[in-house]
Amino acid sequence: FIRGQDIDESSSGPNQRKIVGTSKFGTDQQPTLFDEADGSFTNLNPLGGNGSNAHAIKDDGTKVVGAAIDSNGKQLAFEHNVVTGAFSPLATVGGSSHVVGNANDINNAGEIVGNSEAANGQRHPTLWVNGGPIDLGTLGELVGGAGGINNNSQVVGSVGGDINNLSRAFFYEIGMMYDLNDLISPNDPLFGLVNLIAGTDINDFGLIT
Repeated sequence: FIRGQDIDESSSGPNQRKIVGTSKFGTDQQPTLFDEADGSFTNLNPLGGNGSNAHAIKDDGTKVVGAAIDSNGKQLAFEHNVVTGAFSPLATVGGSSHVVGNANDINNAGEIVGNSEAANGQRHPTLWVNGGPIDLGTLGELVGGAGGINNNSQVVGSVGGDINNLSRAFFYEIGMMYDLNDLISPNDPLFGLVNLIAGTDINDFGLIT
């Protein structure tokens, strides 16, 4: 186990938790589910590629999301059902001819956020509801991705001109995306002195990291 990313909140006591992240299976880096109850490690990627990660687990421990590399080297957003063992690549906002994506978080309602390939080949912040992808927009920028979602369906992430150099943090709620910098109170001591470039997670109280 080389990286732990998230832990479920459903356990009834110590040594009963499920943890997701990344492990080495031989020479391959793969998304992993570790179950404390029996000490087992499960490789969640059936696609045959190397370099994949599990990013989040639903609080009840039943769903895992992340990014899996297929045998052609393409990165696909996925959802893994812990109960049934089913692995499901998530659709992209660009349609069936565009497959690239990454899932970063899942809330208690099963809503998933991350990024996926749009029709123009660029990655856009994406919300999956019942498996269906919704393009959240980019505030006029070229690319972006969503980092976290809370149980109020509020989403945070970042947008910019380059997927490797995102430059504006965003907050999304009820169909509207906002530049987080525009939401800083003029009375805040840091107003005008900072540039928020990424929102990575948000809790149910609306506190953003």
